[in-house]
Amino acid sequence: MIIARWTYGLVSLVLIFLICCTSDISAQRRKRSYSSSSIYLEPQFFILKDENIFGHVFMGPNFSLGYNQIKQSIYGFSRYEAAIAAGAAIGGETMGVNLHFKPLDLAGGWPLVDDDDVSLYLGAYVSMNYYLQIFTELESGHIFWFTFIDAGPRLILDKNFKKQKLRFQLANSVIGLASRPDGLEDTYYHDLHAFDIISNMHSNLQAGSLNLLNHTDFEVEWRHMNKMGSSIAYRLEYFGFYSGARLDYLVNSISIRLIVGGEAK
Repeated sequence: MIIARWTYGLVSLVLIFLICCTSDISAQRRKRSYSSSSIYLEPQFFILKDENIFGHVFMGPNFSLGYNQIKQSIYGFSRYEAAIAAGAAIGGETMGVNLHFKPLDLAGGWPLVDDDDVSLYLGAYVSMNYYLQIFTELESGHIFWFTFIDAGPRLILDKNFKKQKLRFQLANSVIGLASRPDGLEDTYYHDLHAFDIISNMHSNLQAGSLNLLNHTDFEVEWRHMNKMGSSIAYRLEYFGFYSGARLDYLVNSISIRLIVGGEAK
């Protein structure tokens, strides 16, 4: 799949960039500690290809509202994020609703480099993502879900360019659990009760590594553009499920973030 190969290429290029940025930096630790909380609005554009939907390609806009909290010190970092998104899924003459709920994206790590211009942190993350697609004109309203619980390494690089602060983040899954529909035997599925949907979204869970699933999350953030600490970021996120009916999901986002607590650093 072209999307998957392109994703692995992106990961390799970012890793090379991180090494080049930090290869000549001495680890002179600064005595600093801060935490900040922010809310963000993300206009998104997604592309979804799901073999459960006969391999049709759906795309469209999403709008995401989220919360982010990060704490950093000379000893390490911790990061928490949650978000909810909704949008339209458009494919040919068919249109549906695309929903995304992320209750947990938690990460922590330790500093590899920490000086006046560059800070590099390496750690691990765990995240939970729930996706739902509902197409009222396709398969009699069958609900297509995708539950993704994964864990892997996360890198955070802070770099100052002439008083401009940039943050690069890269994470990629190593292991995880995924739930997908078995198939479309029950093509006349209209049961939209909340408890049934929740039960289905946690059924058929499979565990595995890169042969089963992949989640890549890359972000570039221009931090603290003004005195209020506002930031803007570009985010590229990919989900892939490779066992049974394959799914590829790619999301491009522009994130507008406003500090609501803590320090703007």
